[in-house]
This record gives sequence, structure tokens and C-alpha cells, in this order.
Amino acid sequence: MEEVDATLQALRTTDQQLEESRALNDAIKQQQRKEIQQAHQQVEGYQRQLTSLQQQLVHYQDEEIQSQEKLETLRQEHELLRQKVEHNLQDLTQGVTLYSKLGLEFQKADGDSMKFIFTQIDQSNPQRQFYFVMFVDDRNIYQLVETSPALPTSQVTQLLQTLNETNDISAFVCRMRCLFVKSL
Repeated sequence: MEEVDATLQALRTTDQQLEESRALNDAIKQQQRKEIQQAHQQVEGYQRQLTSLQQQLVHYQDEEIQSQEKLETLRQEHELLRQKVEHNLQDLTQGVTLYSKLGLEFQKADGDSMKFIFTQIDQSNPQRQFYFVMFVDDRNIYQLVETSPALPTSQVTQLLQTLNETNDISAFVCRMRCLFVKSL
């Protein structure tokens, strides 16, 4: 009987240890379930963040593409403007060079008149001035006020008529210079 008692006592101890282990095991399982649930919640939160970040990325990529397109458009516009400015600068440089070679100068005269002064016409006296003064009247017609030295009236009248028909001031100025050269 002692053996039976000892076995019985051992079984009770084992049963008690099993109950304690079961309680501990249940507590561990409960803790693990909580941790798993928290981990699932974290994963779901990360997935929501990932989805949100992916949407933001797509949005920012679209904005980047639009910005790059705008930048390219602005670069093209800038290049066109640069080319226009360069062309205008070349035209102005050429104009200044031609005016210097022709000895052409512009001055404001009395009222709304403009005085066109030529030098470099008389080879014996290159600084000698030849000029004409003109203005545009209320009807937008060019009027010649004076020339110095005086030029043939019929030729000047014909040039003035052509100017009023064509509005080509550049050609008129060149033809007036030719008349001054012929007057020598």
C-alpha cells in the first residue's frame, strides 16, 4: 500500500503540476494570441500606409511628369525667345554698322518732325552734312519740310508719293541718300 500511496501521491503531484502548467500554458497562449492580434493589426496598418504611400507616389509621379512637360515647354519658349533676341540683336548690330558706314543719324526736329542727317557722301569732305526733315501729318501722310542742300522738287515729290503709297521708310531714306550723292 505504500507503493500505491506513493504512486497516488506522485499522480496528485503530477496532476497539480499539470494544472499549474495548464494555467501557465493558457496564460502564454492568451499572451501569444494578443501578440498575434497586435501583429495582424500592425500588418494591416502597414498595408494601409503602403497603399496610401503608393497612391501618393503615383500622384507625385504624375506631378513630376507634368512639371517636366511644363519645364520642357518653358525651355522651348525660352530658346525661341533667345533666338528672337539674338536675331534682333544681329539686326540692330547690322543696322548700326550700316548707319555708321552710311553716316546716317536721326535727330528730333521742331514739333513732331524728324531730321535725317547723312555724312560720308562728299568724298572730299566726309563730315559734311546732308539732311532732310519730315513728319507725318494728321492723315498719316509723310510731309517733307526741307532738304539741305536743296534737291530737285520733282524727284523729291515722286519719292514722297512712293513713300506714302508703300510706307517703306527704309527705301525712301536710301533713295534720298542717292539723290544727295547725285547732287554733288
